[in-house]
Amino acid sequence: MWAAVATGAGGQDYYVSHWGSNVPPYTSWATAATNLMDAVDAAADGATVWVSNGVYRTGSAPGGGIEARLALMRPVTVRSVNGSSNTFIEGAVHWADTPLGPAAVRGVYMTDGVLDGFTIRRGHTSDAGDESAVSGGGLYAAGGTQLNLRVIGNHGQTAGGAWLERCLVSNGVFRLNTSETGPRVKINRQVRLKECVIHNGPVPSPDVRILGTNGAVIVNGDVDMEAGNGAWFGPHHVPTGTATHVFALTNRGVRPLVISGVTAQGGHTADFAVVSASAGVLQPGESMPLEIRFDPTAKGIRRVLYYVESNDPDDHPYAFWVGGEGLQYELLVLGRNGGWIENETLEPSLALGTDFGVYGTAPIRQRFAITNTGTELLTLTGTPRIALAGEHAGDFRVTQQPVESLVPGDFSEFEIEFSPLVATTRTAEVHIYSDDPFHSNGLYRFAIRGECPVTNSFIDVHADLRAVGGSSMAWGDLDNDGWLDLAVLGYDGTNRTTDIYRNLGSGGFTNLQAGLVPLESGRLAWGDYDNDGWLDLAVSGISVTSAVTRIYRNMGDGTFMDIEAGLPGAMNGGLAWGDADNDGDLDLVISGYTLSTTLARVYRNNGDGTFTRMDQDLLPVQNGRAVWVDLDKSGWLDLILTGDSGTGKTTRVYHNAEGVLESYPSTGLEGSAYGGLCAGDFNGDSLPDLAMTGYGVSGMVARVYRFSGITSLFARTADEVEPLWLGTCEWGDVNNNGWLDLVTSGETAGSRRALNIQTNRDGSLSPMPAQIPGMRISSVALGDADSDGDLDLAVSGLTTNGFTSAVFRNLSDTSNAPPGAPAGLTATLTNGNEILFRWEAATDDRTPSASLTYNLYVGTAENPEGVMSPHADRTTGQRRIVAMGNMQYTRERLVKNLPSGEEIVWGVQAIDSAYAGGPFVAGDPVVTDLLPDLVIAGIQIREVPFQATVVVSNQGRAASSGPVILSGWLHRPAEAPCGTEPDWAQSVGILGVGETASVSFEESSAFPAPSTNTFRAFVNSECESPVLEIRLDNNQGTRAYTNRIFQPFEFNAVALTNSVHLRWSDPVNSGMQSSEVMLRWSDAAYPSTPVDGIQLYNGTNRFYLHSGRPVRVPNFYSIWVTHDGMDWVEPPE
Repeated sequence: MWAAVATGAGGQDYYVSHWGSNVPPYTSWATAATNLMDAVDAAADGATVWVSNGVYRTGSAPGGGIEARLALMRPVTVRSVNGSSNTFIEGAVHWADTPLGPAAVRGVYMTDGVLDGFTIRRGHTSDAGDESAVSGGGLYAAGGTQLNLRVIGNHGQTAGGAWLERCLVSNGVFRLNTSETGPRVKINRQVRLKECVIHNGPVPSPDVRILGTNGAVIVNGDVDMEAGNGAWFGPHHVPTGTATHVFALTNRGVRPLVISGVTAQGGHTADFAVVSASAGVLQPGESMPLEIRFDPTAKGIRRVLYYVESNDPDDHPYAFWVGGEGLQYELLVLGRNGGWIENETLEPSLALGTDFGVYGTAPIRQRFAITNTGTELLTLTGTPRIALAGEHAGDFRVTQQPVESLVPGDFSEFEIEFSPLVATTRTAEVHIYSDDPFHSNGLYRFAIRGECPVTNSFIDVHADLRAVGGSSMAWGDLDNDGWLDLAVLGYDGTNRTTDIYRNLGSGGFTNLQAGLVPLESGRLAWGDYDNDGWLDLAVSGISVTSAVTRIYRNMGDGTFMDIEAGLPGAMNGGLAWGDADNDGDLDLVISGYTLSTTLARVYRNNGDGTFTRMDQDLLPVQNGRAVWVDLDKSGWLDLILTGDSGTGKTTRVYHNAEGVLESYPSTGLEGSAYGGLCAGDFNGDSLPDLAMTGYGVSGMVARVYRFSGITSLFARTADEVEPLWLGTCEWGDVNNNGWLDLVTSGETAGSRRALNIQTNRDGSLSPMPAQIPGMRISSVALGDADSDGDLDLAVSGLTTNGFTSAVFRNLSDTSNAPPGAPAGLTATLTNGNEILFRWEAATDDRTPSASLTYNLYVGTAENPEGVMSPHADRTTGQRRIVAMGNMQYTRERLVKNLPSGEEIVWGVQAIDSAYAGGPFVAGDPVVTDLLPDLVIAGIQIREVPFQATVVVSNQGRAASSGPVILSGWLHRPAEAPCGTEPDWAQSVGILGVGETASVSFEESSAFPAPSTNTFRAFVNSECESPVLEIRLDNNQGTRAYTNRIFQPFEFNAVALTNSVHLRWSDPVNSGMQSSEVMLRWSDAAYPSTPVDGIQLYNGTNRFYLHSGRPVRVPNFYSIWVTHDGMDWVEPPE
C-alpha cells in the first residue's frame, strides 16, 4: 500500500511504481511509470516525481559520457515515498567479466534538480574517456541537491562512489565503494556537505545473501517474484489454501552477520507470515533457513516486500518481493441501482432496493442480481436458492429464483415481492447459501423491509390470471390438498376462456389447461354431484356458436371429463347446485337465455351420472341469478330466482314443499336483473337474509332484505348500499368479527366502476375502504386462498384500464378460530330406509351461535360420503367450497332413499361466517331395514296394432309389501299425472327378491292413429311426489320409455335469385301433438341440435321466405318439432 504524500511545490505530480500501468503522462499511481527516466522526461520543470518502494534497474539516459539510470538535468524533484531503506537506484556493469567499459551504467547523473531518499548501488563507469565518463559510478553530481542518499557498493575507474561539484549534499552516506585508481569519493569545488558520512577506504564487513528454494541468489530489491526461486508461491484458494517456501540466509562476508529481524512492508502483509529465522548471528560462511507461509485472504495477486535487517553495511536492508494468487468463489449481491449490498447488511436501503418503500394497492417487486466476482465456478447450494427468514418472512415472496451456477464474471437476477399480511412495518432477511468459503458457513444475508399503511385492507398478490370480463369466478379445492383453487370464465378481448387455476400454496397459481369449453357471460358452480369426494364443476354461458351448459366430472388426477348430461345451454342466467328432493345428492338449477328463448329449470340428479328435468312450474328468466336457501328451516331447500322474464324485472321465491316448488305470490322483494343475488344471516337471528344488486323497475338497485320468517316476507333494511348493476354480490366475514360483510361490484348510474365492501357490526352495515379497482361485467369470489384464517378476494371484470383478473390478499390481523363441534347427535330410523338426523348448536369465538351453519355427511361404512357429500375433509374439517354448510341454519335433516340393509354412518360440523369449518363429530351408526327395489327392467313396443309389453323386476333385498301395480299412459308429460286414471293399470301380485313379471297393454280407443305417441309406464304410481320418475315402495325411481308412431313429415326448399323459399307439411296431419315448428339456419353446416345455428322462425305457419341472401353461397336448414309442447325433436322422415 502506498503512503499518502503532499503535492510538490512546482505543480503537477508524476509517479513511478513497479505496479503502475506505465501509461503517460504518469499522473496517478494507477498509471505510474515503471522506470525513472520515463517519468522525469514527462515531468514539467518544477514538478515532483514520486517513487514507490522497489529496486529500479531498468531505463536509462545519456549522462556524462555513459548511460545513467537517472539523468537529472532540469529543475525537477525526484523523491522516494518511503526513503532510502526501501527505494534503490541500481546501475549495471559493462560485461560480467569486465565491469568497467563504455556499456556500463552509472547510478545517477545530475546537473540540476533535487534527488531525495534513495540508495544508489552497483553503478559502474567506463574504463576510458573524459572525467565525466570514468568518474562517479554511483553518483556524478555537477550541480543540484542530493538529500538523504546512501551511495553504497559502486565502482569506477576513479571516484567510483561519487564525483561531486557545485552541489549540496545533506544526510548522505558513502561507503563500500571502490575505484581502480584514486579516491572512492572525490569532492571538488563549491560542494557543500551537511551531516554526511564518507568512507574512502576498505571496510571489512559481513555480507548477507538470500538464496531461493533452488539455491540461486535472490538479488537485493528483486521484484520479479520468480517461481523458480520460490518467490512466486502460485495460486491457492481463499481462505483455505496455503503454501510454505523455505529460503536460506547466508553470510558471505568476513565478519559475523547479525540478523536483527525480518519484516514485511507494503502489499498484502496479512497474506504472508515468517514462521522461522526472524533473528540470529551467522559466522562467515554460515546459513540459516527463512521459512515463509502464504495464506491468501482475498482473490487476485497478493504480494509483500520483505526486509532482512542486518549489520551488512552494503545490503541493509536486504529486500525482496514474494507473491502469490488468491483464488476464490466470491458471491456479491447488487441492488436495483447496481450498488453493492454487502454481506451482513442488516439496515435496509431505499437506494439499493432492500427497503421496498410504502405499499399502495399492489405488491412491490424489486429485482436483485447475484454476480460471481471470484475466479472459480460459484454454486448456490440452498433449497430454495434464495430463502426468506425472519419474523415477517411471509410478507415477502421470491417470485424469480437465480440460476444454480455462475462462472467467474457471470450474474443472475432474482426478484422479491412485498405483499404484506398486515398493515405495519414488515422486515425479513434474505439468505443465500453457496459454496463460497469466504462467507461464514457459506451464508450471505441481508435485511429487507417494507411499510404497509394501516388504511390498507387488501393487496394484489399478482396471481398471473388471464384478464377477462363478462366473467364468473368460483373457489374450490379440486385436488383435496387443502388449498382453494380457482375457476374463471370470461372474455379476454379476443377469445372466450374457461380456466382452472391450481393454488400452489405459496401465493402462486398455475393454469391446469383443463380443456373446458371456452365461455363468457356465464356461471360456474363447484359441487360433488357423484359423492365420490372430488369436486365436480358445472359451467354455463355462451361459446363460439351456441349457449352451453355442461357438467365436468373431476377424475381425481387433475383432469375433468364432460359427462354429456344433455342439459340445455344458457347464458346470462343462474347456475346452482342444491339437493332439491332431499335424496342426498346434488340437483342443478339452470336459468338464462338459450339464444332462442328463456328458461328456468331444475334437473334431478338420478345418481347414475344422468340428469332428468323435474316438472317444476318456474318462470323463465334471463340476466339474473339463482340461489338455493332454506328460508323456513324446513329441511327442504327453497329457490330464489332473479332476472328479466320478458315482461319485466322479477324476483321469485319458490317454497319447496317436499320436492314441489311453489311460488309465493307476495314477498316484499323488488324485481331485479343484471346484478347479483346472495343469501346469509347478516343480523344474527338464524334466518337467511338477502342482498341483491342490479337494475330494477325504477332503475339501479342495491338492497339488503331481512327475512321475517313469517309467510316468506322480506323487509328492506335501512342500510345504504351503493346501487350497482353489471356485477355481483357476496356475503362473507371479511374482518373476522363474526358478522357477514357484504361485497358488491358493478357500475353506478354515473357509469363509474365500483367494488365496495360493507362491514357488518351487530347487523348494521358501514363502508370499508378496500382500495381495489372497480369494475363492470364483473365477478367477485370470497375464499381463504392463503389458508391464514381470513377471507381473500378474487375479482375479474372490465376496469377503466381494461380487463383484469386478480386475487387480493386480506391483510386483517384479527384471528378467527374454527367453530367448536356440535353435540347431542341423534339418529332415528323411520319408514325402513329414512333417517332423521339431529344435533345441538355449536359455539364459535367470533360468529354468534345462531349464525352458524351446519354441514352433514351421510354414507355407508365403505363409503361414508356416498349418500351426502360434506364438501369438506372429514379428518381436518377444512372446507373444499366457500359456502354455507349443506344443512344451512337447520339442525335436523330427514334423509330418504337410503340403501336398505346397510349400516349408515354420519357426522356433522359447524361453519362460521368466514366459512371456516370446525371439526366433524360422528353420530352413532344406524342400520336400515331390508326393502324391495321394484324397477321396470324393459319395455317392448309393437307399433301396429299397438302393444306395449312391460317387464318389472324386484332387485331389492326383500319381497314387495303388497301387490305390484303397473300403470301406463299415452300422450302424457314425463310425470305420472295426479288426479287422472291411467290408460292401463294391472296388478302382477307380490314380487319376491329377484322375481320378475311381464304385462302387455293392448291398443284401445285412447290410442289415436296415425300420430306420434309417447308411452310411459310406472310402478305403483302415487301423487304424493309427482316427479319425473315415480317413487316405488322403497322410494327408488324407475326408467321411462318412449315410442312414436307417425306418418312422414315433408320439408323442402327452393332457391330463388337472392332468397330461399322453404315449405313443410302440416304437423297436425303428420301426427304431432303440437303444431309448432322451429326453423334454424347456418351458412357452414346443417344445424344438428335445437340450439345450433340461427333461429329463423318459431310458430305454426307452413312456409318461410329467407330473403337477402348472396348468390352462389350455400345455405343449410334444419327443422324441429315438439311432440309434447316442451322439448324439440327431429320430425319423422
